[in-house]
Amino acid sequence: MKKIKLVKLGLGLCLAGLLSVPSIASAAMDYNVDFGSINNGTAIGSGTPIAGGTDYGAFQRLNVGTTFGPGTAWTVGGNNVDYITGYWQSPNGSYLATGARPDSVDLEGAGAAGSISTLINTGLGGLVTIHFSITGNPDNGTGPKSGTIAVSLGGAVQNLTYTVTVANTLANMGWINETATFDVPGGGVQTLTFAGTGPNSGYGLVIGSPVPEPTTVFAGIGALGLLLFGAGVHSKRSVLRIGK
Repeated sequence: MKKIKLVKLGLGLCLAGLLSVPSIASAAMDYNVDFGSINNGTAIGSGTPIAGGTDYGAFQRLNVGTTFGPGTAWTVGGNNVDYITGYWQSPNGSYLATGARPDSVDLEGAGAAGSISTLINTGLGGLVTIHFSITGNPDNGTGPKSGTIAVSLGGAVQNLTYTVTVANTLANMGWINETATFDVPGGGVQTLTFAGTGPNSGYGLVIGSPVPEPTTVFAGIGALGLLLFGAGVHSKRSVLRIGK
């Protein structure tokens, strides 16, 4: 009988732990940057120009005010930017001008830094983590490329830097996953902005969707095991916390 009571007690504690998880998760939000390979339902590739831009085949130069991406979710500001549709390796590893893939954006179009913005609904607020990847345009030699990421509430800004080396090529861009975590206590709809800051040469910092990574699926009592033993998955991404 004593053993049965202990088992019941253990299960009760585990269930209590499971019930507490949603309340913790509800205070946080994850947002994956996505430039897509479509523009408002139209597949993007050579010969499919975006209104407000110039089609150079493997990339399109988008002017200020141009909207692009899935559902035209992103808007260009500052100066023009280059929307890459096949010129170099995409974050998911493909290096073809055709086919579904997450495209990327060079934050410097023609000689000066531009920006891209989108609206995200942060719900009731709390910690909002933005998932994306970065690299640098390798066409103008080696050196650092810089930019910023910001969420409108409180004007929080985080600097981003990527150093291009001789290992960076059009076929192997050397994408690195990044995350930026913002504290958004007010919640609601916020503006997410990536902006270039240098070197203002037309070959700048490049933003992309998160690089796909192998995932571990916990089946059956996996979640229960995590609660019992405190196991966790360590991310290789850097976490940038702002507003705390």
